[in-house]
Amino acid sequence: MNLFLIRHGQSIVNVDREFMTQTPNMLGELTAFGRDQARQTGEYLAKEINSRPLKNSKIVVWNSPYLRTTQTADIIKEKLSEHGIKYVAKESIYLAERQFGLLDNHAEIQNTHKAEIDHYKMHVQQGEDFWVRPPLGESPFDMCLRIDSFIQTHVLPTYDYDTTHVFVAHGA
Repeated sequence: MNLFLIRHGQSIVNVDREFMTQTPNMLGELTAFGRDQARQTGEYLAKEINSRPLKNSKIVVWNSPYLRTTQTADIIKEKLSEHGIKYVAKESIYLAERQFGLLDNHAEIQNTHKAEIDHYKMHVQQGEDFWVRPPLGESPFDMCLRIDSFIQTHVLPTYDYDTTHVFVAHGA
């Protein structure tokens, strides 16, 4: 089994801090630069697949349902097709961005939930970043459990050794 882990291209969420004050995180689309990154990634991936024994394996391209990962995956799949590579497309909520809860909305959060934010910051300052949950969100540990569950239940038992998986997800 071969795995390629790909982070989505640059999105509006990465360059405009005000975006999530008025729009849900999952609706952040790729910037022009992010689309270029996705095209370059697709070209690289197609060359890697065609230059290795991977050429004969089954290719599965997974993405999270967030717009930026869907757009990145679509561009990558377009490049794979241009190089004659057949693939199966899959989407899974398990690959979604880490849920930051109240921290997803930056507007007035310090005023409306000061105690919760201060408690979270205290844990972060003590080096507990991996374990601590932001208010109404998930910790990196929680996210790892979610992804491990996805791999254990949806990837490993379903696909054989000759399958190549391409995961288009998020930085966390």
